[in-house]
Amino acid sequence: MTGRILRVMFIVPAIITILLYGVMLAATPASMEAGVRALTGGISPTQFTQMALDQGMATSYAGDYWGAMAVATIGTYWAYIGFAASTFVAGEVKEAGKALPKTLFAANILILLLYVTMSYVSAHTAMLVGKIGDYSFFSAYAFLSYGPQGNILPEGVGRAWMPVIAGFNAAGMGMTWFLVLIPIFAALWVANDIPPFIITSSRIIFAMSFDRVLPEKLSEVNERWHSPTMAIVATMFVAFIGNFAESDILVKYNVPVLTPYINSGGGVVATDIWDVIFFLLASLAGLLFVFRRKDIYEKSPYKPGTGVVAGIGLIAVISNIYLLYLVASGWLVPEPWIFTAFLIVVGAIIYYYYRSKGSRVGVDYATIYAEIPPE
Repeated sequence: MTGRILRVMFIVPAIITILLYGVMLAATPASMEAGVRALTGGISPTQFTQMALDQGMATSYAGDYWGAMAVATIGTYWAYIGFAASTFVAGEVKEAGKALPKTLFAANILILLLYVTMSYVSAHTAMLVGKIGDYSFFSAYAFLSYGPQGNILPEGVGRAWMPVIAGFNAAGMGMTWFLVLIPIFAALWVANDIPPFIITSSRIIFAMSFDRVLPEKLSEVNERWHSPTMAIVATMFVAFIGNFAESDILVKYNVPVLTPYINSGGGVVATDIWDVIFFLLASLAGLLFVFRRKDIYEKSPYKPGTGVVAGIGLIAVISNIYLLYLVASGWLVPEPWIFTAFLIVVGAIIYYYYRSKGSRVGVDYATIYAEIPPE
């Protein structure tokens, strides 16, 4: 059933993506001008650009090319982070050693083409109108949405986003029916990300439970479906907290104590740096893997060579250290740091509790991961 649902969740937004390409490739200055006015209550693209210039768009960013690349790298990192989650699906795939490398390679090429072409087409579409000097509606819309002052767009205008740019042009072409597809496109593409990450998180919880680092109850496996049921339930519980945070419901009702941390800009922001730390450690493990566990490497279906694997691991380690610097330097509020410190303390307490418990019952943590958990 999950497989069938995933196919539908993929096919529907994939079709809408093709339509987005078509709508934006058909854009003209006249259609974009008409669409922006229609969906913003009569504000013209040129007025948007002037509004952004009045708010300091021309002087707010005095950095060079590499500074801009550094900022863009954070978005790129976020965009491609799903590949790591897909590797955790290996345990759910038949003949993963043969199928997964080919699938990941093909998917990587396809996604690169998708991101590059879609970014170019949407930028070109938005740059057709609102030109004042070196600036256009594209730069103004982005600045007013995500500039140093945050979202300062006129009331009722949604933030800059690729499908919204397509929606402007669709409205200008008289295709108002197309606007209904945008929330469907947004919801289902995001929903496609969720199952792999649930698998990723639940399998980590399951493995830690199996190694007696977490309560043994979390390592229970359903006899019929061979899934770690309790680990999935624990993952979903945390996911609900994340949903509340991203929705900013607690911000709306200003719940004491919780609001500063459970919101889209508070404690949840810390997950970005946790991701970087996770992949930094994974990269370090990849670097040392061929030297520390040659026995496992020799059994691998794909062996490009010790130097190649170690070289890729070294590049990944250096890159993630740089990403860690970029992401951490953007934390200008205390809440993410406090939330991170809180989780570190809680995690340490849980770890040492179960470690001491394990020593009492004869569980040797030195042999952790020596045994492969059951399916």
